Amino acid sequence: MAAAPKSANRLAVPAPEKVDIQGASDRAEMMVGRVCSRGRYHRFEERKLEQDYEVDKNHVLGSGANGQVWLVRSRHCHKKRAFAAKTYRLSGISELKCKEIETEVEILLTVDHPNLARMVDAYETKASLTLVMELLEGGELFDRILAAGHFTERDAAEAIWQMLLAIRFLAGLGIVHRDLKLENWLYEKKGGQDLKLIDFGLSKFWRPDKSMEMRVGTLDYMAPEVLHRNYTSKCDLWSMGVIAYTLLVGSFPFSGRDGDTAMLQRIATGRFATERDAWRDASASAKDFVRKLLTVEAASRPDADQALEHPWIAKRESVARSYVSKDIVDALCSFSEASAFRRACLLVMAISLSNEERAEVHKAFLEIDKDHSGTITLSELRSVLEEKFHIEDAAVARTFQSLQSPLSRDEVINYSDFLAAMMSQRISIHDDLLHAAFARFDTDNSGYITLPKLKMLLGDSLSEAELKQVMLEADKDKDGYISMNEFVQYLQCRRSSERHLEAATCAIDRELRRPSQKMSVRERRRSSVIVKKNSAKEEISCGAALTKLAELCKPICCFGSCGVMWSQLMESLK
Repeated sequence: MAAAPKSANRLAVPAPEKVDIQGASDRAEMMVGRVCSRGRYHRFEERKLEQDYEVDKNHVLGSGANGQVWLVRSRHCHKKRAFAAKTYRLSGISELKCKEIETEVEILLTVDHPNLARMVDAYETKASLTLVMELLEGGELFDRILAAGHFTERDAAEAIWQMLLAIRFLAGLGIVHRDLKLENWLYEKKGGQDLKLIDFGLSKFWRPDKSMEMRVGTLDYMAPEVLHRNYTSKCDLWSMGVIAYTLLVGSFPFSGRDGDTAMLQRIATGRFATERDAWRDASASAKDFVRKLLTVEAASRPDADQALEHPWIAKRESVARSYVSKDIVDALCSFSEASAFRRACLLVMAISLSNEERAEVHKAFLEIDKDHSGTITLSELRSVLEEKFHIEDAAVARTFQSLQSPLSRDEVINYSDFLAAMMSQRISIHDDLLHAAFARFDTDNSGYITLPKLKMLLGDSLSEAELKQVMLEADKDKDGYISMNEFVQYLQCRRSSERHLEAATCAIDRELRRPSQKMSVRERRRSSVIVKKNSAKEEISCGAALTKLAELCKPICCFGSCGVMWSQLMESLK
């Protein structure tokens, strides 16, 4: 099975135009918030690629219509973590190319899903734009099918399910990919099964009241209506039908040895090969799924939601495993107790998580996302926290509110917000993440964070008073600058304080629930608290609890210096 070449059918407009990457970043900010947009987009006067990455242009990872993709390594990681980078020339290009680049950057800054390749950074100079992407080392789906011949139905259905989740998420944002093919689905790691979609160079923001006309994509995967230059987002579902057939059979449904003209006729009429052995051996449900997606009339073709509900996909596993464990729920709930700045820092750190770190929790995110929208709603969160773990509704609402991006227009939890919450307990915060987060705040690479830099990255996420309070607490030597060491100490101190506050509160709770010793009335009035136990009020001394509290807090050097934490503890004793 040979790879079909990319379509080169582009309209050429000779007049050079200016690419507005700043505008793309601003539009993305309205969707995902300032941290996830501004934290990854760097203008040449602020930050350069070489400040954050070691560039190895001799190590080419691949090439495409827009040039080569090469390896870069982070300067902020002790292990020199690798990423993929590609550069676009910005001068002397057509209006169409300008628009394509702007759209690709806006989409990459906006999309946030476990099955979509993540852009880590974008660097703009006067002449070029470099995009740094996560490195997906598992190879193309195309190579997997070549090696295997064809997939088993279970493996094919599992792969298609992951792809449909990505398409469903894109459709919810009004995005059409327009070049779905085996080569654009990559495995996260060698031998793994987690797929991610890449290459948004032909993608487009689309309005349902307006059809698209440009014939783009790869011929083997191209829908009939694309050939007729009058199509909607359903073109992506046709491409998914081609992929599903190919995974089951091991060859393309419309290709043949009689040339492109004959293939175009077969695509236009929806006549695909049914005489191959692998197709005849496929189950009736699998065949029905493929036939529905390869429906010529786009209006009768299923959308992503309907495709996900098809029995061949929905019933691909007889027993569903749960990935939402108690520690996942604990991380979600504890995130709401963290300060606003700490939550913002965790969100910044989430940008730099490795594939392995995200893999620990991404299946839990997909499990909570019952409607496959790629986001978590309040009702979805409530169904997990209340029904399975008996968390009170007020606590669920508080957790949901803390997880929402401050500038998000929709009342949903995005994938990056979920990852940030997992870092409060579930994912370990190590030096590389702290250094990478500091670098994103330190926009000019001066080695210090100032109040204007905090404002630049966080925007309206924190008020002026909150930002000044952060400076007051983190800037230990009161020189108006937060150094790397001060930044790390502040976050670790806060994390330690929050962790020990929780432990101390648990210790107090245990002490208060022990049977009380006999005391005089005067002693009981002088030092007592009232707790509700077995539906009866019981007065118990908190002296033992305070002793336990002192033992817990004694080794925490930062605890005694933080009046806020002490007052919170005292409040818990009232």
